[in-house]
Amino acid sequence: MDIGKLNEWVKSEEGQAWLNEHKKPLIDKKDELLGKLKTLNEGHSKTVQELNDATALLDQERAATRATLVKQAVDFFVSQRVAQGMEDGARALLSSVDVSVRADGLLRVPIVGKENLEGLSFEGDPPDSLPLQDYLEAWSQTEGAKAYIKAPGNTGGGAHGGFSRPRPTDAAAADDFAKAVLDKL
Repeated sequence: MDIGKLNEWVKSEEGQAWLNEHKKPLIDKKDELLGKLKTLNEGHSKTVQELNDATALLDQERAATRATLVKQAVDFFVSQRVAQGMEDGARALLSSVDVSVRADGLLRVPIVGKENLEGLSFEGDPPDSLPLQDYLEAWSQTEGAKAYIKAPGNTGGGAHGGFSRPRPTDAAAADDFAKAVLDKL
């Protein structure tokens, strides 16, 4: 059959019936596959949304963990090493340091990256990172930290410590104290 006769036959009732009979299973299969694709796309969209929600929640938890660890370390450092009246400024300054959190099993360790270690002195090459507590200790030795750090505990004049001996309250006690001192000599 040549192409002209074939085109005429396809346009005829017999040709149209034959085409429709053979197209129907293909159309049904196409509709079935499109339905499955729609179902898969809906499932995919739901899964992507759940993943995005879980990722956002994880990011919030990581940020909360980081903030808590930084606050604890900075608050402890400030309570131990910062001069009275300088606490708020030191907290603000030290809390602004970029800190990441490294997992060590169940333990989480706040870590200061190399980019924040400029201006600190180290023996040899500076490390790639430093635990926050070590960073705070190294920072306390810098020139910029002097305004914040408490003076060492001493009584001045080269004396060590802050111990003062009890003073006698009356003359008899003063005599007893003097005798005890002289007996020791």
